[in-house]
Amino acid sequence: MDVARLQQAIKRAIAARGIVEYAEAGREIRVDASATMVPSSRDEVPADAAEATADPNAVVSPCFGIVHLSPSPGAPQFVRVGDIVVAGQKVCLVEAMKVFSAVVATAVGRVAAVCVAAGDEVAQGQTLFRLERPSGDRDV
Repeated sequence: MDVARLQQAIKRAIAARGIVEYAEAGREIRVDASATMVPSSRDEVPADAAEATADPNAVVSPCFGIVHLSPSPGAPQFVRVGDIVVAGQKVCLVEAMKVFSAVVATAVGRVAAVCVAAGDEVAQGQTLFRLERPSGDRDV
């Protein structure tokens, strides 16, 4: 199979967000890029997602995926509104393709808001939690 031609077929499918079929020497490959994970109008990325990383009080998603607020079904949530967290403390998990990424607090603070619900689809950079910093912290 000609790898260069196959790569070109895949690139065309992705660019067109469509379906490209590739056949050579009795082998067929069908590339369907129409199912690429792109937010639909009902799942649009929130306006603050791009700005969230600039907010020192926001804990943001490291990737696109599904939010898990507890370590397993039926277990207590990692954190709730009012809990005190420290930098590096695990606050939730984001699952993408059966890979779980830990989301950690970025600073010491009190959880002021949980901005998502368990099972929500989130975008990379989307705000998951808002923290209130101690009054002596200049980044509040």
